[in-house]
Amino acid sequence: MGWRVVVLAVALSVVVRGNVEEGGDGGVVLWAHGKSATDYYAKSVVNTANWTLCNRDKESFKPQVRKLNAHNIRACIDRGQRFAHIKPGHLQWAEEGLEDPTRLFQTLKDSGWTVIAVLHRENSFSRQLSGINWHLRHESAKKARDKSFTHHFCTKGDNVEVQYKPERKIITDGINAALAAGLKVLYLTYADVTEDTCGAVHDTLKLYDPNRDWAACELDANNTHSRSHVEIPLGEHVGDEALQCVNRLFDGHPEWSWMLQQEGHRNTPPSDWKQVDFNISHPSFYRRTFNSSVLVSSTTTMATA
Repeated sequence: MGWRVVVLAVALSVVVRGNVEEGGDGGVVLWAHGKSATDYYAKSVVNTANWTLCNRDKESFKPQVRKLNAHNIRACIDRGQRFAHIKPGHLQWAEEGLEDPTRLFQTLKDSGWTVIAVLHRENSFSRQLSGINWHLRHESAKKARDKSFTHHFCTKGDNVEVQYKPERKIITDGINAALAAGLKVLYLTYADVTEDTCGAVHDTLKLYDPNRDWAACELDANNTHSRSHVEIPLGEHVGDEALQCVNRLFDGHPEWSWMLQQEGHRNTPPSDWKQVDFNISHPSFYRRTFNSSVLVSSTTTMATA
């Protein structure tokens, strides 16, 4: 009896793997830093598509969940789990050389994943501020909050360019690696997701399967992005000492100063801002036409950092 079970299991495994290799169900991998509306976007996609998260966790390959290696990447596809979020920060724990974006995205392609959704919060300062707020959400004493903001902004001597360029470059490296591997890439901005969530969800799913009717949209009920600190003066938010340190970080780098507008919560950069060029000439790279729910394949220049 035992050998029959083994044979049946192997046969089922072959069928599943065969379907993936022949263009089966595939799946969507989110490539994004944290504090970029990733929870809201991911859960809205999963709810709308009636999918299961890879490893049943939005951050599918953080160390507490599963090791980032080829076996575990493939296992989610084999289990029919169609959505995973890989943060660039997770690569430090990767195995089998997958800390290299080129090897990572080729492994994703070889394992049957089909679409990479890149969600990029262009205001790096705002993302940084959100991260600190998250860590302090249980802090009730103003003194404790002020001390933490001061520690964060006053103990790092690097200016904004040194701090923010590497986190932007790894996003670019991932885009180029995904396209080189033959994956479809959808580039989403923070504004795309927070201001037109259903449009971003539908475009993701249309790129995944253009032949299905994705008319319904089931948003995640826990939307924390409708609340912001835009109306609170930045000095009141972080404290006077921390604000002085923030201003010093931006001194001499006026091209980054737009990030401090709207009390540090401006979403979109000026149209002529060229710190990282995400305009890519590739038939598999798509951007949203904002609020029109139309996917546009880009035809401009290759991504650079």
